[in-house]
Amino acid sequence: MRPSFTLFQVASTVTSASSPWQASWLLGQRLATLQKLARATGIPSTGTRKVLAERIGEALDLQSAGRETNAEFEKGAGALSVLSIDMGIQNLAFAHLRVDQPFHGIGKGISGDLSRPKITAWRRLPLSDIATLRENRVGGIDPASKDGSVVDLGLKQASPVTISESGLATESNPSPNSKSKSEDSNSDLDADDEATKKKTPSFDLPHYAETAHTLLHTLVAMYKPTHILIERQRFRSGSSSHVQEWTLRVGLFEAMLYAALEAMKKERGGSLSGVGVYGIDPKRVVQYWGEKEPGFTNVEDGGDKKRKPTSREVKKAKIDTVARWLEAALSETESSSTSSTSTSAHRKIDLLSESSPPRTLAEAYLARLRTGAKRGPKVVPVLKDLTKLDDLADCLLQGVTWVEWIRMRELVLRKGVAAIEES
Repeated sequence: MRPSFTLFQVASTVTSASSPWQASWLLGQRLATLQKLARATGIPSTGTRKVLAERIGEALDLQSAGRETNAEFEKGAGALSVLSIDMGIQNLAFAHLRVDQPFHGIGKGISGDLSRPKITAWRRLPLSDIATLRENRVGGIDPASKDGSVVDLGLKQASPVTISESGLATESNPSPNSKSKSEDSNSDLDADDEATKKKTPSFDLPHYAETAHTLLHTLVAMYKPTHILIERQRFRSGSSSHVQEWTLRVGLFEAMLYAALEAMKKERGGSLSGVGVYGIDPKRVVQYWGEKEPGFTNVEDGGDKKRKPTSREVKKAKIDTVARWLEAALSETESSSTSSTSTSAHRKIDLLSESSPPRTLAEAYLARLRTGAKRGPKVVPVLKDLTKLDDLADCLLQGVTWVEWIRMRELVLRKGVAAIEES
């Protein structure tokens, strides 16, 4: 049964100021402690001690109110259905995560037994293909299925794709008129999809509106999310004196997604009216993992020196982090008895049936990384989603991070500042 609660959607019942008991213990903490607590819970970590205490207190009040108004939530028995979307002007990626009993066992010394998010769908979509989506046919796993039953793909089926030792994705059975990519092409991880580049996307407003409506109508109907996460956009100038036009366009599309969701919630009502929609700042995701994984906030620069990583290095850190999660998930399903301690430490997600599209994509994702480093003939069947890995990594990383944030908020509610030591 789909839970009736929605985290943080009870703001109207909570005052803007934090509750007295929260304000008292939060104001008693050092600024550094509050900043660490904010980063661990996905809250902006800038500001004075008083500002941070109020900000954290408000977030905890909202979490507490949502828990107390729903018995199922209180028991930790409700399931989360999280749809995480990574934005782009020509492509976007999404991941759907199902988290059963998300808060069961929190604060009881069995954090290792917390249920891991299950990937039921994971895809990268060119915006030009969104018009071909059909309701309930988006290439994933039925979120209500316990055995990982696969639903039909609602997109035009692409020819099988293989990855050669150079790391290039090519069609296994190209049409007579198609051309294969040169073997001498650069196989950098963040290389743009050449096929997408050749297309001339439509940037007119009616097209954006139709695309936003079709995408959300299809994904919401299929996955019935309790929470929708949308990567927050920012206006980047690229060191020039002007804001680049493409950043304005992706910001416009982002706004249309919010508008379309709000219209759907108002018109349909019912369970859809309670769906939480959140903009996720990529910088906060990076800050969160900077204290847990290498390469996000500091990199070695010879000797004991460290420096701030470049955007390319951060992108690689994201891709590598997700790769470790996938390796741990695959190794667990293949041979859980022989899994190493290091592998267990990276078990952040679960993959379902062996025939599921997310599992196939996970195997191809790892193959895409390995082929650049290994020599010898190696051809691995993959999907066209693998032409870029950063989009896929971003949407999955965003979804898993948000789940960890809300779990941390719940732990803070139960144990106060001691929760930081347990995280």
